[in-house]
Amino acid sequence: MNPLGINLWNWTNTLGPDAPGLIRRAARMGFTAVELPMTPPEPAGLEAIRAALEETGLAVTLCAGSAPDRSLASDDPALRKNALDYFSACLRTARALGAAVFCGPLYGGAASLHWLSPEEAAAEWDRAVAGLRALAPLAEDAGCVLALEPLHRYRTSMVNTAAQALRMAQEVNHPAVGVHFDTFHANVEERDVVGAVRAVLEAGKLYHFHACGNDRGAPGTGHLPWGELFTTLRRGGYTGHVTMETFRPGGLDAGWHPVEDDPDEVARMGIACLRKWFSGPM
Repeated sequence: MNPLGINLWNWTNTLGPDAPGLIRRAARMGFTAVELPMTPPEPAGLEAIRAALEETGLAVTLCAGSAPDRSLASDDPALRKNALDYFSACLRTARALGAAVFCGPLYGGAASLHWLSPEEAAAEWDRAVAGLRALAPLAEDAGCVLALEPLHRYRTSMVNTAAQALRMAQEVNHPAVGVHFDTFHANVEERDVVGAVRAVLEAGKLYHFHACGNDRGAPGTGHLPWGELFTTLRRGGYTGHVTMETFRPGGLDAGWHPVEDDPDEVARMGIACLRKWFSGPM
């Protein structure tokens, strides 16, 4: 059965001393996995986090933060070094916690939001591929995979669609590198959201899945074709994490109005939806 997770961004903007309690809260709600935002990449209290994971039995994934001062794709060596330093720290945390997946816009994210000539764009792409080739063995050694997340056009100009992320993963050509599909971003960029995820599945490169409403609400809400999406995942043999990624006010993708009054209610709505679709036979 797929691990059903929630990113702690639902409750907090920083991975701080409340993390162990939030992990236990997620377990009480019925989640079988939790996703930790890598803000910071090596959090204080790591032993307490690990103890909470062991106590609850929750599986764990890690999600990268995006920042303009680090990018594997940058033409500035200092920004490339910042990215490698940050990712290396995240992977040390992955090893310490037994994380299965390290996901996010690992290629460049927020540092790549600009118009470029075709030649400049190709060079940027090649730098990202080279950086990921260097990072992939570190992830493999840490016991996790890298999942590349397309972001919508307002966050990056580099990888906006699942097809682009798949092409990048295929060019990196390492078994530890695949695609992270996020329905919130896909809602903006994909002409056929279901077809986009099916193509990644058929290529054998779907390594992580974020189930998020079109307004960053809980899965099952909004206008996304949830039944088709989840049926496609199950029929396509996807056994990886299905994680809801919602945000408290002031968080990365939070709107100017809360999607619900209470973050616990968002979590309860999300796990009810995920258990409906991913528990038991088709």
